[in-house]
Formats: sequence, structure tokens, C-alpha cells
Amino acid sequence: MASTTVTNSSASNPYAFLNASSSSSSSATSSQNIQDRFLTLLTAQLKSQDPLNPMENNEITSQMAQISQVTGLESLNTSFKTLLQSQYDTQALLAASLVGKTAMIDGNTLTLSEGGSAQGGVMLDAAAKNLEITIKDQSGVVVDVVTMTDVGSGLTTFSWDGVDSSGNPVAAGNYTFSVAANNGDSSASAAVQVQRLSNQHVDAVVWDKGSPYIVTPQGGRVAIADIVQLS
Repeated sequence: MASTTVTNSSASNPYAFLNASSSSSSSATSSQNIQDRFLTLLTAQLKSQDPLNPMENNEITSQMAQISQVTGLESLNTSFKTLLQSQYDTQALLAASLVGKTAMIDGNTLTLSEGGSAQGGVMLDAAAKNLEITIKDQSGVVVDVVTMTDVGSGLTTFSWDGVDSSGNPVAAGNYTFSVAANNGDSSASAAVQVQRLSNQHVDAVVWDKGSPYIVTPQGGRVAIADIVQLS
């Protein structure tokens, strides 16, 4: 009886290249290599098909469509990563340019410089007939009251001259303020919703979990998206 010899050459085993590819470098996962491997496999299938039962055209078309989708998705993924990196670089450049500026953020702190003034802001949900800003020192004692009338909805800024209600200059430092606003109606619904805004110097910018934050003199962190106004 004649002996039979089994070999693993690519001539007798058209799929041998798949086993060999497992030891190739990581570049084999590139879209070009994926396409090359697919074409090699398709050629092997065509050569090894049963002449009495050849592959249908729709089978070949389906496989070609699948490989096109794979290479297209890989190309899209590469483009998306490039876009994200570009956006990250733009954010970093923008964040770095904020250092040294003054940012208006949520808060009720007024920083009074020596011989200067302090600025703050309010965000009104609706127009207010009367707006009263009460300024207190660090002990909670009322120092001054600033009043405004006929204030429109949205952002309104104000400046405090650093003088108390008796006309005397007060010491430089940090003060707090509260706000009361109403629309002039005598009903219980006369109050207008108010958000207090504080002007803070941007001392630094830090990144936390991929997002930029400004650092205020008090050491607080505020997301750039939460800044209402820059000056």
C-alpha cells in the first residue's frame, strides 16, 4: 500500500498564511494589511473551490462589502482620534491663555484691593424693579448696601467703591454679598430668582480627568465651561 505524506506548505494548504500571520508585527492590523490578507484569502478560496459547485457571485460581493466596511471603520476611527487630539490641543492652548485674567464665576465673594474697588455680578431670571445688594465683612457684619432699579433680566455687573454706609473707607480684603430682587409687585410672587457671581483672578489652570479647570486665589477649582464672563 502506497504511503501518504501530509505537508503544511502553502501549495497544499491555501490557509497556511493565516497561521503564519499570528507572529507578525502589530502593523498587520492596519487597514492595508487587513485588505491584503482578505484578498489573499479570497484568492485561496477561489483556487480551492469545487469546480462542480463554484462560489456564487453574491457570496463574493458580500465578502467584498464586509472588508470594505472593516477598512472604512478603521479609517474613520483614525480620523476621529486625530480630531480628538486636535480638540484637546486647542483646549490646552485656550486654557493656558486664561492665566492672569479675571473670571466671573458662581459665588458671593467680593475682593477689595487697597484703595480700589470690588466688582461682582448678578444673573436675574426676570427683570427686577428693585435690586438690593448687601455687603458684609468676614464677621458677617453689614458694611454697605448697594441699590439698583429697573434692572433687566440676564447678567448685570456692579462695582462697590470700598466705602461703608457712613462714607468711611474699609480695609482691603475679602467680603461677601447677598442679593434681593423683586419685580415691584405686592404679591407673594414678586421675588426674582438671582444667581450671585464673583470676580476671581485666574491664578493657574489645572487638568483633571482630561478637563481644564481654573484655580482661584482661594484655591478653588472651576470648570472653564462654568465661566460667565472674562476680563
